Amino acid sequence: MDRLQANEIHTWISLDKPTFQDLICDEDRSFYVFSMLDQLKTESVTLETYRADILGELEDRFMWKESDFFDPKDYLI
Repeated sequence: MDRLQANEIHTWISLDKPTFQDLICDEDRSFYVFSMLDQLKTESVTLETYRADILGELEDRFMWKESDFFDPKDYLI
């Protein structure tokens, strides 16, 4: 199922060229992106900054919390 969702988001980005605002207006796609970013292990300060900024925006918009989704020790990408 994750591959289908990833493919759907990739197709959406390729065809529609959405903005970040478009993403945060779409709760289903935002949920998938949030859950993926929550699991992502960043390897640089820049990537961690971007990750934290996007997660923060999604947390504020939908009231989601990283701790509600996964234990970061168990799920690292």
